[in-house]
Order: sequence, then structure tokens, then C-alpha cells
Amino acid sequence: MLKQTLHKFLNLEGVLAACVVGDEGSILAIAGQKYADFEELGLRVHQGMRASKALADELDQDELTMIFLEIEDGTLLATPLDNEHILAIIAKNNTNIGRIRYELKKNRDAITAAL
Repeated sequence: MLKQTLHKFLNLEGVLAACVVGDEGSILAIAGQKYADFEELGLRVHQGMRASKALADELDQDELTMIFLEIEDGTLLATPLDNEHILAIIAKNNTNIGRIRYELKKNRDAITAAL
């Protein structure tokens, strides 16, 4: 069920991969393009989310809803699903980020239920 839900993101133009990152950065499920070191990616997404949450706390914000990283070759969006899981999406440049964000919000409960 989890992989099927992740595969929905691959129907969006420009999306290369979707994955669920577990506690301490372990990869629980992947859909789409495989990268040489997905485990390293999971660890870095987990660390980035922790650092971003700390920054949000310093800014007196209640809850971190998403991190967005734009690099020369693409974009990474990551959103916490609960206290232990993160959904990460990797997309090409010039992808409709608003559409991805919409699908993230729409499918969040289904992904969390499948964990």
C-alpha cells in the first residue's frame, strides 16, 4: 500500500523519486529513480529536518511543515509525516512545485496510515 501511494507522485511531471525516511534516516520505501546511495540521502534528509526544526524553534514557530532545497540539477521537498517519518520527493528543475505540495498534503494521511 505504501509503495502504491508513493507511485502516485511519479505521475506528476518532473518527479523522479519519492521515499519515506524513518527514524535516524533509514529508508522505508522508495518509488521511482534509484540513486547510488539512497541510505545516505535518507540520513541527510533526516539531519536536515532536525536542523530545520531547531531553526523553526529558534524563530518561535509552532511546527515545521516542509523543507525545500533547490539545487542546480533539481529540487528536494521533504515533509514530516509524524514524529518519526519523513516523506521526501526529488524532482527535476522547472517542475510545478505547487502541484507537488498539493499532492503531498492530499496523500499525507494515506501514507501515514500505511506505515
